[in-house]
Amino acid sequence: MFPAGYHKARWAIAAALIAAPIVVGAAFYAAINSTAPESDLQQVADDAALAGVNALAASIGQPPQKRIDAAVAAASAAVAQSGHEVRKVEASPEQMTSSVTLAEPDGSDVTSTARYIAPSDGSSAQASAGLGADLTRSRM
Repeated sequence: MFPAGYHKARWAIAAALIAAPIVVGAAFYAAINSTAPESDLQQVADDAALAGVNALAASIGQPPQKRIDAAVAAASAAVAQSGHEVRKVEASPEQMTSSVTLAEPDGSDVTSTARYIAPSDGSSAQASAGLGADLTRSRM
């Protein structure tokens, strides 16, 4: 009828097929839960960078140092509400960018840079969506 060990092999395959989705599901759950705090920190950095670049855009016509001060103040205020540690806030009126670096609890950094895009730059998709900034993210 069946060769020797056929039933053992059949049970081993069945056990593997049952265990595989459980292991994959557990790994997926662990990955989602371990990145949640990082994504919150990244969101804070994104919001702060956008606040800084919006301050740069709102202060066009003022001296460069006043524009930098306004951008740094706006970005710092956005971070202060969250209670996270700020490593660095930079603004460039010439390039219309604002960068914010925040500290992770493990000592690494999260950085977000926002660049102002004027509506006249021909970026019709962003203009129609009402967006005025482009974000760049990085982890160190």
